[in-house]
Amino acid sequence: MGAVNDSLESHYEEEETMNWRVWVYSLVSAAIGGAANSLGGVLVAPSVFNFSHDGMLKIGQLAAFGAGVPVLALLKQTPLPVIQTTTHTLTETTTVNPAPPTPTEIKP
Repeated sequence: MGAVNDSLESHYEEEETMNWRVWVYSLVSAAIGGAANSLGGVLVAPSVFNFSHDGMLKIGQLAAFGAGVPVLALLKQTPLPVIQTTTHTLTETTTVNPAPPTPTEIKP
């Protein structure tokens, strides 16, 4: 006589999480892209944005402002990370009166 499945029940669990990794990655990439674009000012006005002390301060200000604009635009579009919903299916099986092991399952 084989095994008899007494019951087969399915349960569902939902888990909601915020995807912080993608959100932070987007902020960092927006900042890097904006800073890199604004540093073209070094090529446009080398007398103002040069490698002297005052010139480096101006380059830093230019890069910070250039990074700030796309970061603020991204924060306007997605102020918080997207909520992801994951559904898990749990199945419960009860076996009554299992069959005896076959000769191949018996180990000497």
